[in-house]
Amino acid sequence: MARTVGGMPEIHAARRRRAAEAVRDLGADAVLITARPNVRYLTGLASSNAALLLPADGDRALLATDSRYAGAAERDAPDLELLIERFIEGKLATEAATASFTSRNTNN
Repeated sequence: MARTVGGMPEIHAARRRRAAEAVRDLGADAVLITARPNVRYLTGLASSNAALLLPADGDRALLATDSRYAGAAERDAPDLELLIERFIEGKLATEAATASFTSRNTNN
């Protein structure tokens, strides 16, 4: 069970659900969010190097950051799958293109 601090993980999860709905409405499979304010709004993580891969179905979002922020990511976004990588955008783009990400997030 995810540890909660003042209910914030639930608030961020609700925000991600609304964002995923918008992604679905656009007909996209996923969105890669790299702007720091948007990553923080959707995850709670304040980082100079973080990105969020959000699938249209809203399940199994992937938060990536580098090792400097690993502890903060685990604390602030305990409900998200975490990827620790120095060059996050490229890794998340590769992850989005792989069959493993697609199959993890396709329930149809």
